[in-house]
Amino acid sequence: MGLLMAIFLSVALLIVLTGGQLTTMITDCCQGVFGYIGYTAMVITICVLFSHDEIREAVLVRGGEGANLTGYSYFNPFNIDKIENFNLLYMIIAVFAMIYNRNAWLGSQGYLAAAVNPHEQKMAGVLGSWRAGFTYLAAMLLAIGAFVFINTSSIRWTERAALSQADLNIRVVEDFLLRDGDVTGEQITQVKEEMEQVGYVFAAEVQKPGFIEGIRNEPGNGKHEVSYDLKRHGVEEIMTSAGIDAEKAAAIVRSAGTIRTQMLVPMALREIMPVGLTGILC
Repeated sequence: MGLLMAIFLSVALLIVLTGGQLTTMITDCCQGVFGYIGYTAMVITICVLFSHDEIREAVLVRGGEGANLTGYSYFNPFNIDKIENFNLLYMIIAVFAMIYNRNAWLGSQGYLAAAVNPHEQKMAGVLGSWRAGFTYLAAMLLAIGAFVFINTSSIRWTERAALSQADLNIRVVEDFLLRDGDVTGEQITQVKEEMEQVGYVFAAEVQKPGFIEGIRNEPGNGKHEVSYDLKRHGVEEIMTSAGIDAEKAAAIVRSAGTIRTQMLVPMALREIMPVGLTGILC
């Protein structure tokens, strides 16, 4: 992975050093044009894959309704008090940074000095804002598509989403176990097999009528998410039963849970996107 990153950065550095700022502007423009095509294809794909009712049901249910507000809403600004990441404070900081950093980013200094006159520079800023806006819109729709895939109660997605979560959990936990020199191959195999069985059970449960609704009405589950959670589904106990130290198992579950959360959206997009569109994301 490090070698691959070095190759990509070397190519970018070669383009900049051989062609200068003008080459960077041209390649950036081409990337933007290509990006619009990719964004359009992705948005159309999300709209075709998921119906309006599926999107509404999966996204709006998170915040609760009426007197049962949970504090985790994605849409109601008066119902977000329990959100820890990307909450109201984050939005305030983002707005402040957008104003404070206007025309101040060093990476855009060549663009800021390239206009023939002030009017051209002003219009370039407007067009640049539109370009960035489409990028943010496409990213938002991709995230919504991934969230709907994982949390919808639609029978055509539930089993596939549950098995995808199980596969992700196994991969993440296995990666942590492989790094530990004290864990044997037999222990890793046992953990993987038992986690697979838990995944199959979870996939079967989510297809039962009323199961997902029961999760959403469960006390304490304010996020209303359909999740194969590592701690909740006994992965720590699975590792200890395989002979792995209890403290080590608990630490792996905590660390793996963070990686799992970060990889949920890429995992979901890999499952729902056609092969060509998945390549565009790379």
